[in-house]
Amino acid sequence: MNRLIAAACILLITAVACGRSDLFDEDAEPRQAITIARYAPPPAAEPVTQAVANRRLIRIVDLELAVDDTEATAGRLRDLATSLGGYVGSTDARRRLGILSYSLTLHVPADELEITIARIKELASTVDREHLRSEDVTDRVIDLDARLRTLVATENELQALLEESRARQHGLEDIMAVYRELTRIRSEIEQFQAQLESLEERVSLSTINLVLRPSEAARPVLAAPWSPAEMARSSARSLISVLQALTGFAIFFAIVVLPVTLLLGIPLWAIVRLWERARAPRPA
Repeated sequence: MNRLIAAACILLITAVACGRSDLFDEDAEPRQAITIARYAPPPAAEPVTQAVANRRLIRIVDLELAVDDTEATAGRLRDLATSLGGYVGSTDARRRLGILSYSLTLHVPADELEITIARIKELASTVDREHLRSEDVTDRVIDLDARLRTLVATENELQALLEESRARQHGLEDIMAVYRELTRIRSEIEQFQAQLESLEERVSLSTINLVLRPSEAARPVLAAPWSPAEMARSSARSLISVLQALTGFAIFFAIVVLPVTLLLGIPLWAIVRLWERARAPRPA
């Protein structure tokens, strides 16, 4: 490999190993402007309260509620999430004893989480379960941002090297080697950007997992209305099932049990008879 490829490799290894983004002079004009979200850690002199406020937290709330009208409450919760700028992630409804029970997943803005929980509780007769868990992803965000800055700086250097190679009309093999390395760097940049955007979305939108069950006042006195016709149909189905079982047993007995009994019973009976005759006393 000639000196051009060697210079590109040394540049890439140095940038990745040192993890530095200041490969350019700060006063020099950048060769290519690439917009990337910055999440630098707070300075050492920053107050502790401000440092805590800048933490990136993913918050998830689990709520189990008893409500008088599950269908109406589910509709209100959907409208609530939409009005706050969020959305409904999933909805699952199951009917039991004639009443629907719901499982919903809401995504609401993180700064509206406490207000949303308070408004949700107002719709419930009782709160059976409430659980809040948080995941701190600040270190992951900072790490991704540092890698992005390093890769962007490396990409800028490789682009400059590629332009210089084209201007000096270097060999095609040398130009393609730099171009392949530049493509790989760009692919890694896009992957890290996608991860960073995903984390930011999960931080900005908190998740609320809801279970709505009917309260005692909403449950019917009877599990189901009694119907003579339905009772007759159920009894007829039971009778048919019993007759089918008896018929099946009779067929099984005639085809399987009876032949096997005869095949084993007759020889056994003959052996017993011979044994009894052999042991019987002979007349004088």
